[in-house]
Parts: sequence; structure tokens; C-alpha cells
Amino acid sequence: MGKLRTGRSTMVRIWRIYNLIKYSNYPDVRQLADQLEVSLRTIERDIEQLRDQMQAPIVYDRMHRGYYFSEEYILPPIRFTEGEIVSIIIGQKLLLQMEGLLAGQVFRNLRDKLECLLGEESLCSNKDLEEAVSFGIAPIRGEDWRVAKNLAKLREAVFQRQQVEIIYNSISAGEKRKRQVHPYHLRFYDGAWYLIGYCLIHHEVRIFAVDRIETLRITGAIFEYPVDFKIDEYLNGVWGIMRGRYYHVKISFDNHQARWIRERPLRNGERLEESADGAVILETAVSGLMEIKRWIMGFGSHAKVLEPAELREEIREELIKMGKIYGVEK
Repeated sequence: MGKLRTGRSTMVRIWRIYNLIKYSNYPDVRQLADQLEVSLRTIERDIEQLRDQMQAPIVYDRMHRGYYFSEEYILPPIRFTEGEIVSIIIGQKLLLQMEGLLAGQVFRNLRDKLECLLGEESLCSNKDLEEAVSFGIAPIRGEDWRVAKNLAKLREAVFQRQQVEIIYNSISAGEKRKRQVHPYHLRFYDGAWYLIGYCLIHHEVRIFAVDRIETLRITGAIFEYPVDFKIDEYLNGVWGIMRGRYYHVKISFDNHQARWIRERPLRNGERLEESADGAVILETAVSGLMEIKRWIMGFGSHAKVLEPAELREEIREELIKMGKIYGVEK
């Protein structure tokens, strides 16, 4: 039995079947099933729905052994459910906060088009809906106009596989440098956008903060996306956005904090171990220690690093420095 794709909605399948019958050369059930990666019975039910509920003049031609429309037919426009409209508006609001203020015009245009499509009395015009949901997302890091401008160009470059040239304000190097980059992926994390791509200067995949890109130019040069690059594999073990050496980390959380740690969704490969005193021990593999160190220190005295010794020492040194700042004696 072939691999079936079950996530595609009925309306999407029907839309594709409509186009395949209209523009293909007499497709049969098996050809349609192969194209949509579903079972033969699913295609048969979809064709029945097209014919019986949507009055599509579908005819099976025995000579050509496939389906066609016996007369001109246009599929009725797709109607959004109330829940789908709510999801669009909420998603629009979330994206607006993640994109920055200059993206507002894009989403206002989207709202206008939805109102034209759905009517002025639709939920799109319901101001109460916008007041009902909010997102606690920090303001976008960097100058709003520059981030929005760079994001627009980077999206184009990522989707069209075009090389970019950037002037990058490198914090580690303490200077601005020109880079030629093959853009692979855009990632939003903790109030900032990041570009993940292959740097032609360093000959490796690197992460660039979009807000630290001073200027950006799409060169027009096309690159081939490497078949062996997988974004999930590249970010495997990354606690936030920074990569580094891999470490096995064990953290003990006391019984006061344990209840919240138990409710925290486990990341890939993480494990929780219960202690007799009500504490829990979290085991995880991380790429780099800086970000998980900050996370652990956020729990104060309720968290204790068991492994690795390097992380324990980093936190100990940080606490000594803090003690000096706040006048705490050893």
C-alpha cells in the first residue's frame, strides 16, 4: 500500500481534482489518487461530492478511460467558516507584532480584501474580536523600518534561492563587514529575526541577526539549496538561537519549582527523573552553554546544575561577580 497523506482537507482535494479534470487529459481515479497521495476510495467520495453536492457535470469517458466536464463549469467560491475567519484575524495580529509596524499596510490590505470577499458584515469588521486576543511579544529588536525592509528582501531571496550581499555589524568582531550569503532560512526568536545561511567568506552555515544587517542587496546569482541541509538538524540542541559545542546537562529543581518543570513540554531527547524528596532532575543535550546558563539562573536557588562541571563553574563565577556588585561577602 502506498503512503497516504491524511492532512489535506476535503476542500483542498476537491479544488485540485477540479483543476486536474479541467486542465488534464482525462485523468482516472488512480491518477488522481497518485497526484493527491490519497486512497482510491477517497477520490471516489470526492468525485461523488463534486457531482452530487456541487452539481459538477463530471462524466467518465470510456474511450479515454478518464473524467472530463461535459460542459463549462466553474467551481463555487470557497466559503470560510466563522472559526477560520477568527483564526485568520488572530494570525494576522500575531504576524503584525512579529513583522514590525511597517508591515501594517500589508495586513491592512489583506483585511480590506477579506472584507470584499466576505462582506462588510463579516467577522473581519468586528473590532471586539481584535480586543479579545493579545500576544505578549516584545517589540521587534532593531530599527523597525530597516528590519521590515530587510525581511521583505530576505523572504524573496530565500524563496527564489538568490544570493545576497550584506553589510553586517558583527558584535563579536566589533566592526562592520561585507558578506556574501546563500540564505536558507528565516527564524523568529525572542523578539528578533535571524537569517540562517551559508557564508561564502567562512565557507560554513552561519546565523545573522537581521537587525544588525546595515544594508542588503539581492545579487541575482542563483544558488542550489543543499539536499543534505535540514534546518531541524542544524538547530538540534540549540536552547535559543546560538550554537556551540554539545554538552549533556543535568539540572536538579527543588520541590518548590518541580511542579512547573513537570508541566513544561519536553524537547526532543529530554528526560525527567523524579526524586524521593519531590525534586526533579532534567536531563538534556544542548548546543552551547550560554543560553541555558541564563535560563537556569532565572530560577535562582531553586535550580542546581549537576552536570557538566564546566557549566557549574560558569554559574559559580557569575554568582561571585554578582555578589561583588550587590555587596555580598563570600
